[in-house]
Amino acid sequence: MKPLEIGVNELASDLDVQPNHLSAILHGTGPITADTAHRLGTHFRITPETWRTLQADYDRRIASPK
Repeated sequence: MKPLEIGVNELASDLDVQPNHLSAILHGTGPITADTAHRLGTHFRITPETWRTLQADYDRRIASPK
């Protein structure tokens, strides 16, 4: 979040989500839900589908054997 000069709490407030939910996403321990994808899309002007695709790609990477 350093490049944007915004903290988790501030972004969570802007998105109207709990800071722990956003922190979990950033640490890879929580998913980007459809609702969060919509909120992120609106905030960053990136389609919600992009956020969901990123989540799906991440899910595939962690599920595939190494």
